[in-house]
Amino acid sequence: MCIFAVENTKDIMETNDVIEVSKTTLGYIPKSYADVMMMLYTMPITKDVKRHIGLRLVKETNKGSYLAEAFDRLSHLSTLEDGWAGEGSYAVSRDVLRNVKSVLLVSEEEDWQHWMISPDVNGTLLLQSDTHIASISIGEKEFSYLSKKDGCRNGKSHIPFDAESMLNIMRSIY
Repeated sequence: MCIFAVENTKDIMETNDVIEVSKTTLGYIPKSYADVMMMLYTMPITKDVKRHIGLRLVKETNKGSYLAEAFDRLSHLSTLEDGWAGEGSYAVSRDVLRNVKSVLLVSEEEDWQHWMISPDVNGTLLLQSDTHIASISIGEKEFSYLSKKDGCRNGKSHIPFDAESMLNIMRSIY
């Protein structure tokens, strides 16, 4: 018999839970709360977090939802194969898809209202604003952003990927 103790704050646990759920739900399209809970039941996360994430995933499947559209777009982009845009283009990396899903799981509906998700030929994803000059490039381990608002240009490259950090950048651009 092995007994061990884990010391974690709630924030660290939720972040780890979201990462674990995003790995498992890659390519998963929930259809109902019961369907989602059946999938989450086997995961080593707390009951409250299961309930929170389950409700979250079901909410994202509603028609007309920006979050649902983003999940649908990621599902489509996950089907691209090497060569999708001609010789030398790469399929979108599973790690990149997982990164964007982790942001979707911690974001709100309005966070995705003005963003379009596009693949890049190097296997990364690009978020582009549909209202002003702004883009975020998402890789496997880092992301970069550039925006121009009110005549001011702002941006940064090679930011270590973290769902909350990227979400904060998305929100700061708007």
